[in-house]
Amino acid sequence: MPKTTPAKARHYSLFFFFHPRRLAVVVSLLLFFSSSKSSQHETHRINYSGGIRFARAKAKLNIKSSGIDMVHASHILCGQNRTLCEDVMEWLEPLAENEAMRPKLEMGFEELARRFSRCPTGKRNGGDLGYFPRGEMTKDFDAIVFSELAAPLHKPVGPHQTSNGFHVIMVHDRHLANAEMREQARIATEEAKKKREESLDRNMKKEQAKQERKGARAQARQERKSTHDEF
Repeated sequence: MPKTTPAKARHYSLFFFFHPRRLAVVVSLLLFFSSSKSSQHETHRINYSGGIRFARAKAKLNIKSSGIDMVHASHILCGQNRTLCEDVMEWLEPLAENEAMRPKLEMGFEELARRFSRCPTGKRNGGDLGYFPRGEMTKDFDAIVFSELAAPLHKPVGPHQTSNGFHVIMVHDRHLANAEMREQARIATEEAKKKREESLDRNMKKEQAKQERKGARAQARQERKSTHDEF
């Protein structure tokens, strides 16, 4: 078996690092984090806008009181390119090891989604799918994001293959409703339905009374006109 010389080994390592796809991932992260040196800019990126934070907090509050399973997740869709997902995971995993690095992990995930994801949410939202209920996505995708084992919170996982291709996925929040929550939601839904029906019934009665008064006035005018014509 031929021996690998130091020169050849160096060549192989350089080829591995400067592979176009791998280099693109590296350059994306380097450019992104170098542009985040300013503490003011970084704080802005970490906190997002006040409107987004408020919307997410409101959505989370409503979801926690609901009786359905909901999850908030982001993803990077690599199509059939499993190697790209592996490269993305290689660069995100070190950031996921330290809780203090979570803001940089989330920002790095967003940047990579904007540059490489084949899903429209990549460029539009940095891969953020927002909150969605069980059953809205494909079954194989749901099986990942709704599983605490397959997708721990705030940890990038992948590559995971679904009917749409390979993904890197990160779950931000997960709400799994228990039996009590489902019963409370059922009762609340029935009460809301009852109120809507009662309101509709009241409106129909008001409209009916209005039409009756209108008909009575028209009949009274007709009677007065007939009486006037007689004289």
